[in-house]
Parts: sequence; structure tokens; C-alpha cells
Amino acid sequence: MECSRRLLSKDDICVASYNVVTGACLLYASGCSPSFAVSSSGTWLIRRDLSGYIYDNEDCSYYKNINAPSGIFTIQPEDVTTGMMVYCDMDTGSGGWIVIQNRYDGSVDFYETWNKYKNGFGSLSGEFWLGNDNLHTLTYSNKYMLRVDLTDNAGNTRYAEYYIFRVADEADNYRLIIGEYYGDAGDGMSYNTNQVFHTKDQDSTVGFNGRVCSLDRYAGFWFDKCTWANPNGRWLPGIAAWDSNHWYQWLQNVGLSKISMKIRRK
Repeated sequence: MECSRRLLSKDDICVASYNVVTGACLLYASGCSPSFAVSSSGTWLIRRDLSGYIYDNEDCSYYKNINAPSGIFTIQPEDVTTGMMVYCDMDTGSGGWIVIQNRYDGSVDFYETWNKYKNGFGSLSGEFWLGNDNLHTLTYSNKYMLRVDLTDNAGNTRYAEYYIFRVADEADNYRLIIGEYYGDAGDGMSYNTNQVFHTKDQDSTVGFNGRVCSLDRYAGFWFDKCTWANPNGRWLPGIAAWDSNHWYQWLQNVGLSKISMKIRRK
């Protein structure tokens, strides 16, 4: 293809856009960041021999670099031949986030089974959990950080960031490694580091009240003697309850109206 030849013949060009209808070939060099304007008849040609750019769609940072808006995209992490559908948040904290959990209206029940949390559930355009297998695939192929955005029933907001976030595979029960907190919500998840994932049908924990944590918190999460952060609990905005979707270091056990968890490559 002539467009491919032109792309490879110039050392400072890393992306070309080819329109199969008109035959137009556009070359991009400035920051390797063309504007996001792909039509159904368009094709992106991407060079893989240039260093210094994030030009392959391994995660949401690629779509951020081509000025894409927030939305659902296909990313291509290492060792995932079929691609992975994710929601990319381009508006929060300079953008480029893969959203791994989203709660805002209580339409999805997060009191789910091991297999549901393993594979993910809900809708990327609504409330969802991305899936523990996906979390492992993403966070073990590259170094990722986590951001948790919180909104209370009055519309006040807080956030927590963790510069270490890694999830093990299913053989290790999706063990969580998390650390290096920064933010204004309070460090709600330091208690969860090195804990394995538990769900209502696979839970060996015993909380302070003698009940297993998945039942006590009405959620699947990384529990030990339960947790200070319970983002997957019942959607009970403004209501104080231990099984609510709360962040204890901010509002103790009062349920929140919105919680969103997202990750980004460091």
C-alpha cells in the first residue's frame, strides 16, 4: 500500500490515517497525536519501531494521546489476542484511566459470586466490575496505579490514589498488593494489602462480629477481618450501615452516592 510505504519512509512519522473510500493518506509527526476523527471508512496505520511514544492501544493512554473523549474502547494488553473492552475516563486527573468499577445509581447488585467477579459483570456504559482476571492481566503486565473517586449524598467529592496496585492470578485468589497513598479521602485501603479476594460463595474470613465478611459487608472484595473501604457494598447513599458502599476514613460507614475505581499505567 502506498500509504504504508510513505509511513515507513519517514523517520519522524509514527501514525498515518488512510481513508479507503477517498484514498487520502494523512501522516502525523507532531507528538504522534492526531486528533480523534476515525470514520467507518478510515484505517489507522501505526509504526511499532519508534521509541518514546505510547502509540499502541495497550491501554487508555493511547486513546488519550489521540485526544479521544471518555467512552468505551478496545485495548490490546500483552498476551490478550482478542482485545479487551474497557471504559476510558479522559476527564479525571488528566485522563487516560481504565475504569475497573463504577457505582452511581444502585442498578447493579454487587453481592455476587466468585465467577461473576472473576469474569466481570454489569455494563461498561453503566454500573460494573471489570473482572478480576482482567485486573490481573493489566496490572501484572505493567506497573499501574489506582484512583478511587468518591461522592457523598450532598455532592461533596474526595479521592484516593495509590501508586502501587497489583492483583495476582486466580491461583493466588487475586491477592491485592496496594500502597503509597495520596489524596484527600483518607487511606481507606491500606488494610487491604496482601489480602485475597472473597465473595459470598468463597469466603474464609471471620469479621469482628463473627460473620464472614462478604455477608457482613454485602460485597465481594479484598477482606481480612473485613475492611474500612467497602466500595462494592449496598448502594445506600446517606445511610449509616456497615454493609453500605462506604469509605470509613472519610465518612465512616455512611453510604456514598457515587464510587468509581480506575487504574492507569505509571
